[in-house]
Amino acid sequence: MASAAVLLLLIVLAAVARTAPAGVTIYAWAAVPQAAVAAALAASGGGAPLWVDVALILAVKAFWVPRVLHRSLPVREGHDFGLATSMSPPMLLGGAVVMALLGLRLGTLLGPAAGEALGLGLAAVLLGFGIPAVRAELWAQTVGILLGEAALVLTALVLAGDLPPTAEVLAFAEVILLAVVLGAVVRAVREVHGVADVRRLGRLRG
Repeated sequence: MASAAVLLLLIVLAAVARTAPAGVTIYAWAAVPQAAVAAALAASGGGAPLWVDVALILAVKAFWVPRVLHRSLPVREGHDFGLATSMSPPMLLGGAVVMALLGLRLGTLLGPAAGEALGLGLAAVLLGFGIPAVRAELWAQTVGILLGEAALVLTALVLAGDLPPTAEVLAFAEVILLAVVLGAVVRAVREVHGVADVRRLGRLRG
């Protein structure tokens, strides 16, 4: 439950991050609770494959993906921080609390032993994938999508206790592909418009 709660808190911080480097740093730290869940499952009898997962999570999500994003995302955007909707950061945080409570309720209804962790994980998934709906900056949306994927993997580990080898390979391939593709999209928009903002995509050509 502690790992799910930490991941949810990091996603809340990412939702209101003001710069791309801050968002990428938050994503890198989000690998720690994911690795902690895999390590706890390995220590409780999950076997050597889960220890391999711990090493891969830290190598890919804490180091490699952040390096890719740092090369792709802008150091500083040319416009003020803001949300794509009229929601203010306090309202967004309030929405995150509501999602956390709904997730906790759902986790309890589903009835697993780790219902609280499942609920927090579901709330983290909802909030991570919800960031693109309220942030116009492409770098913020990129970090949100990747954090949503991280929360999804953590929730799957809580539910299943382990993932088959094929699913694990696909999960790591997915996050690598996401980082590369999203970084390329951000670079393309910046080259055309000078700022990575989805409100400029209506005029993106080529």
